[in-house]
Amino acid sequence: KSIWVSIDVIGIAKYKQHAWNKIPLTAGIDITSMVQIPASRKIVFGTYNHGIIGYDKPILTNTPVASLYYNQAGLFAGTLRRGSFKIDGEGKSVFPSGTPDLDVNGITSFGDSIILATHRGLYIIEGACVKYYAKKVLGYPVSLSCPIVINRSVYVTGMMAGLMKLEGDSLAQVGPEKLNRSTVYVMRQLAPLEYVV
Repeated sequence: KSIWVSIDVIGIAKYKQHAWNKIPLTAGIDITSMVQIPASRKIVFGTYNHGIIGYDKPILTNTPVASLYYNQAGLFAGTLRRGSFKIDGEGKSVFPSGTPDLDVNGITSFGDSIILATHRGLYIIEGACVKYYAKKVLGYPVSLSCPIVINRSVYVTGMMAGLMKLEGDSLAQVGPEKLNRSTVYVMRQLAPLEYVV
């Protein structure tokens, strides 16, 4: 019944009953992502310059957090240039191990798999096995964001590549043709069988 909006430098503002109210915890902070922890109903924020805030103490301070995702296994954070982390106490690296400079723009899961949308392509982590998929334009991998699973299929949005679906070993463009050369940042489910990009 309310809309939360992230605004650079200003922080989070909440719109409810035709009025805007700032969330004091976020004042003056660049918020990149937010997620609600169901058990506590607490809202946790990923930030560009302050790590993760909303817990009892900041986590991953001085690490630009690009995305947050919560499932039954816990809270995961995608960062700029430092891969992804599972937040457990101070946070521990999930992937990549020993691979620096990876931007993780979006995270989701399906079953026991963790799905990462990165600036190099799509990674699906199944236990110790890591699968990699990329859509290339002019020989370079497309930067991906916002992975989502619909009817057991993985969809992902891309920089200047619209909306894609993982089909076999490749990412194929789907959706309206006018999106094919567009940058799509976010895809969300609004209702059963209803999505917005």
